Amino acid sequence: MKTAYDIFIESSFSLSDGFDDRLLEDYQKAIMEIPKISKVKSQRGRTYGSNIYLDITLEMNPDLSVFESHEIADQVESMLEERFGVFDTDVHIEPAPIPEDEILDNVYKKLLMREQLIDQGNQLEELLADDFVYIRQDGEQMNKEAYKAEKELNSAIKDIQITSISQKTKLICYEMDGIVHTSIWRRHETWQNVFHQETKKEDKQ
Repeated sequence: MKTAYDIFIESSFSLSDGFDDRLLEDYQKAIMEIPKISKVKSQRGRTYGSNIYLDITLEMNPDLSVFESHEIADQVESMLEERFGVFDTDVHIEPAPIPEDEILDNVYKKLLMREQLIDQGNQLEELLADDFVYIRQDGEQMNKEAYKAEKELNSAIKDIQITSISQKTKLICYEMDGIVHTSIWRRHETWQNVFHQETKKEDKQ
């Protein structure tokens, strides 16, 4: 049998700004099922009568556009309403920290490996952007499909250098068979090659 104190506590909890924090774990699990959300950074809940109000801060990939982030936030609000009957949700978005493997030294190793895979004709569909452009030393230009169709095996890459244009854009230069190759790699959640140019290396006099 409930005591008068128990009844008072339950009534006060539902009628005031109180909230059953045990629900937050269920909300977090459901939120993390939505793609591109890195972390539920914080949650605060309150009830007014039978209505639940939530204030949530989410971390998302920093490469996402404002439109993409808000679209995901709308998915979170709709999901919480449909699955849990949450009356109103305020979603705040923060960029997730840059992963350890995006530090320049690690990016160097990652992009070198990708350049070698492309040179060998491997994983081209995944590694080349849809708007990829390749310019040969003779000026001939190829798009992604043409490059994939004509790709031939070449010798090993040497004298590779990487220049950081921005946090999400890197320039890679290397020599192969007397040809200087220049690539631009851009990160939007994953790294992709958006431009590649060949330049004939001038002979030293």
